[in-house]
Amino acid sequence: PTFFAVYTKLSVFFAFLALLPFYALFVPLLPMYSALLPMMPMYFALLPLLPLFSALIPLLPMYSALIPLLPMYSALIPLLPMYSALIPLLPMYSALIPLL
Repeated sequence: PTFFAVYTKLSVFFAFLALLPFYALFVPLLPMYSALLPMMPMYFALLPLLPLFSALIPLLPMYSALIPLLPMYSALIPLLPMYSALIPLLPMYSALIPLL
């Protein structure tokens, strides 16, 4: 092997070693990740939907245009208890649907 090939392999190896402390930060999270393992089939079931998500990418500028409105939405947060107080009334409203 040439010197350059050996040098490249060694530099990649040492770069990996330099990142080891960073990877060690994730070790405490391993139980959480293993708890997600039973959900893997569900994630694989979502894979066919990926083209749909990528089709939404062109809409991202539209969503970013909504960012200036966020303070307005956060101003509505104090009203949330009022809305949750209306939840018991939902069956009554759904009873009105046939009248529409």
